Amino acid sequence: MDELIKLAVSKMSGWDFIIALGIVLFDEYPIKTWIFKGAEKFKKLFKFLPIALGAIVYLVIALITKQPWYLGLLHGAIVGFASMGCYDAILKRGKNEISSDVTNLSKAIEEEMKK
Repeated sequence: MDELIKLAVSKMSGWDFIIALGIVLFDEYPIKTWIFKGAEKFKKLFKFLPIALGAIVYLVIALITKQPWYLGLLHGAIVGFASMGCYDAILKRGKNEISSDVTNLSKAIEEEMKK
């Protein structure tokens, strides 16, 4: 499983890391904290939701840029899978970088995910 996550991270670009941060933050705060209030019975949903969120985001991007929709779904699932595997690292580093300096955000998240 770790090898698949490393492969997914190695294929990501700078924008993918920023979108991965957005997926993790959206999963953590509005969904986990506010809507479901961290209920244990939704633990599987919280774990696999980044894959679905990534697929939805990249599907919308593919439709807007007139690319094939299936490539958007595949790319989004890969980014969601990578963000699911490195969830804690993205959340920790993303919070620190947003509060201090946003200019090197994608590089900081990339470094944290490749550890």
